[in-house]
Amino acid sequence: PPPRPPQLEHSWARWAELERAPEWMPWVSRVEVEEPAAESTSCAGAAGPPRPPRRSRWTCATGGFEVSWVAEISQLEGLEGAAAAAGAPRSMGWATVEGLPSEGKVTFAAAEGGGGEGGAGGGAGRGGGTTVVELVLEHTLPPPLVDAMGGEGLEGLVRATLQHTMETFRDYAERSLP
Repeated sequence: PPPRPPQLEHSWARWAELERAPEWMPWVSRVEVEEPAAESTSCAGAAGPPRPPRRSRWTCATGGFEVSWVAEISQLEGLEGAAAAAGAPRSMGWATVEGLPSEGKVTFAAAEGGGGEGGAGGGAGRGGGTTVVELVLEHTLPPPLVDAMGGEGLEGLVRATLQHTMETFRDYAERSLP
């Protein structure tokens, strides 16, 4: 099977380092690992792709307002056996188990033809291929924030913040390419 493009491997590895998310998620002030990930191995027995921590506490603090939640990884795809080696997309899903209700899924895939910008903000793209990163998120915002901002204004702010976050991740991943 064809190898995965290095940019896909690199982008996945950067995202899986959840405790470093505040470096590219300006609205997150800290991420603390509560339960580390299990080790992964490839079908050849070598070390497999990095896995995100199974459980982590996230904190957002801005303007005197702080909210936190505990998220658990609920789904990982493309990390085991033949799928890990065959170039299938990688994805992780999560849901909160404490605090602010949220769930989501992020998927990393090699762009068709290896070029172009991709997904919700793209991914690493220098030197031989582009990774498309797609983020799907469902969340409930804290009532005081909804009351202060209003529904439609807040929805636009959330969309703009998430788009900025994906662009910041793309830049972060590209800056750290070898």
